[in-house]
Amino acid sequence: MTTLNPFPDRYRSINSSVTDSSPLVIDTEANPQDILEAALQRVRAAS
Repeated sequence: MTTLNPFPDRYRSINSSVTDSSPLVIDTEANPQDILEAALQRVRAAS
């Protein structure tokens, strides 16, 4: 029996040329402000 996925495109992977795997997965249903804050945190951590 297959499981139905009501949101097949909910999670979008962000690809990178640095690694073979996807380093980040974005929840497309998330609040855009939360996505922005998470991105800013990652930039601060990398710099």
